[in-house]
Amino acid sequence: MLVNAGESSAMSAAMRSSPSVLVLITSHVVGRGGREAVIPLVLRELGRPPGRGALAMLDHADEVAWERSLPSVVYVGGIDAQGALRQHLPSVLRFVSNVLADFRPDAVLVTEPVGAPLVRLVSATGRPRPVVLSWLHLDPREVRFPSVLCWADGHLGICAGVLDNLPAVARRRQGFVVYNPVDVDQVRPVPRGAPGTPLPLLFVGRLHQQKRADRILDALAQTTVRRWVLHVVGDGPEALALEARARALNLQDRVVWHGWVPDPWSAVPAASLLLLTSRVEGFPVVLLEAIARGVPILAMDCPFGPSEIVVSGQNGWLLPTGDVQGMARVIDRISSGAMPLPSPGAVVETAERFAPGAVARRIIQAVWDVRRGRMGSSHGSPM
Repeated sequence: MLVNAGESSAMSAAMRSSPSVLVLITSHVVGRGGREAVIPLVLRELGRPPGRGALAMLDHADEVAWERSLPSVVYVGGIDAQGALRQHLPSVLRFVSNVLADFRPDAVLVTEPVGAPLVRLVSATGRPRPVVLSWLHLDPREVRFPSVLCWADGHLGICAGVLDNLPAVARRRQGFVVYNPVDVDQVRPVPRGAPGTPLPLLFVGRLHQQKRADRILDALAQTTVRRWVLHVVGDGPEALALEARARALNLQDRVVWHGWVPDPWSAVPAASLLLLTSRVEGFPVVLLEAIARGVPILAMDCPFGPSEIVVSGQNGWLLPTGDVQGMARVIDRISSGAMPLPSPGAVVETAERFAPGAVARRIIQAVWDVRRGRMGSSHGSPM
């Protein structure tokens, strides 16, 4: 559905709520991780009524099960995504052009900045082109060529921090905080540790330098009340080094290494507290997954996201980045019983604003706001 400038502004709410939206991924897709957890939830909501949402990616995802679970039309180009824009640019342009011609979206959400100029270059002439919105799942300061963001009509921020740190050259476009979704209604609560048993602590994520899981081990080594057990769910290049660090700190008997599992929340029998000590995040979906299950959070306030998710006293506690001693003190107080955990119900309530329907409504509103602004502007580049 496209709205001509001369059409009535009294368009029905039902029509406004259902633009056709294409998500375009131009990077390699693994099929696990925060981005891959978010996209199916958003597509499910954007695809109502059926046929209004689609996903296009250059090649098949590594995880076939993830790709098969997508609740939408899926276009796959059969192009090796590794170095595709350098080695296979003509094929990429043909693929994007064919997808746009077949699906005819009202809006395209690009998960990488380079997707914006690709869509703009191949958009068919002679008809209104789709609204192009950047939907970045990374620190925008790490964008290699920030000028390409100028090709987007607007930007969707998975948190306010992402929009605040967009390159100056991209800020002349509208920005919309939409957040990442978590499906509160479709998850089971995670039980907490039984009274008299060690406090079950949980880390979920890739064992990579960005996540700084070593800070968790250092904090636990400084606790004076050793009534806890740490469950680590995930794998990555730092796994062996972290296991060696745990042994060096004499924590090996209190840390359980689960490795990567498809459903990390089923890997542990109980969790009373989720820990996050990352150097930087795009918007940590694992925090949303935790509060949706009634699990409180103890996080360091890295950029970006924890400060927009953690509500002190209601669903957890927020510490300054790198405050290892502060983390040790909080764990001591909780494990000794001096500081009670918030109730599971109170924690779950804080997840409601991240429900998939709420996120989809914000995206749809952004599409219409940008489209109205574009129609009302007779000048501007590169519009």
